[in-house]
Amino acid sequence: MLWVQVIGWLLLVSLNGQVRWQNERYTMPAVAWLLVLAAMGLATFIGAAWRKEPHIAGDTRARNIFGALRIAGAALIAGLFWNAQIPRMRDQIWFFGRASRNIRDQHVVAGRVLKQMGVERVLVGDAGALIYASDRPGMDLIGLGGYQNFPFARAGVHGLGATLELIERVPSEDRPDVMAIYPSWWGDLPLFFGKRITEIPVFGNVICGGAEKVIYRADWSTFDRSGRPRSLQQNERALDEVDVADLMSEGAHRYDFSRPAGGFVAFRLLADPDVPSRDLFDAGRVIAPSQRESMRVYLPPTPTRLVMRTSPELNAKIDVYIDGANIGRMEIGTATRQSGVKKPKGPATWVEPSFALPAGKGNTVRLELVAVEGAFVDYHLWIVGAAGADSQP
Repeated sequence: MLWVQVIGWLLLVSLNGQVRWQNERYTMPAVAWLLVLAAMGLATFIGAAWRKEPHIAGDTRARNIFGALRIAGAALIAGLFWNAQIPRMRDQIWFFGRASRNIRDQHVVAGRVLKQMGVERVLVGDAGALIYASDRPGMDLIGLGGYQNFPFARAGVHGLGATLELIERVPSEDRPDVMAIYPSWWGDLPLFFGKRITEIPVFGNVICGGAEKVIYRADWSTFDRSGRPRSLQQNERALDEVDVADLMSEGAHRYDFSRPAGGFVAFRLLADPDVPSRDLFDAGRVIAPSQRESMRVYLPPTPTRLVMRTSPELNAKIDVYIDGANIGRMEIGTATRQSGVKKPKGPATWVEPSFALPAGKGNTVRLELVAVEGAFVDYHLWIVGAAGADSQP
């Protein structure tokens, strides 16, 4: 059983791509089990010295000699192992001491700075001593410490845009007010969502993720403040909503995309059609040619229209299916016409092409969008109908 655990654990950690950056510390459980196996082997080997061997049962002197040889052999094996490990342990002790110093100099100091600042919640990229030293609630971008039952660890696999969608879902009063991250890890995150306050350096680094842990004042003002399409016409309202790349919204609508090469998550900040002077964040999934996305949406027993938030860079043709039946083709592109959307001058903005849907039966249906020509990025979908129509129960 121990051997099964050793082999299974080594296979597991070898597939995560991080072992070589962590001084192979992720393999340590397997090392512990291996030492237990070695101890069991030595115990079995030495224990035989006190057992009666059938072939020498009548010769006490021979049995004593045989037992002494076993004990001497076990001591020799243990001594050879110890001698071989001395230089390796010397290196490991040095590494452990240096790594501990690095954590003290950067993470503990950063935590104390955050505590003195009196922050409310800290966004980090690899929770550890920093959160402990700050004595403040944390939220971890890679999922080591998140928020309620939000799937931050799974979102990290899909990309930064999916993680940001979850932060957008968090109530504004619970969102982190500062970020303590390595900027090189997170691409545009600090550029779009932070204002640099200070940095904590580390020297002689062997364990920290960067030479500087940077503290930013978080700014989530570009998150959507209404969750509604900007192209709503008079006497219309959203009856159902799928926030693409938000794993919780996708899960509620049984969203799926072409696998294994589909569904790449992208995010953008573009001018809000309602307030062109302000940026609006959204993340979505890239649907490449011949790929599809599908979801469960609510169709009331009245005509509705499908509204998509996107930012087309190329023309695309999309076939629309409901419960497997093709009901028409939707076309989007750089010249897409939209009714009811204010088109600001200057900066690029979100567009919201729409497609007329037939009346349903007041239940959920399987909606599929298939990229027939060109690719598109679906950032948000709404089922829009008359103000008096029933919405998703």
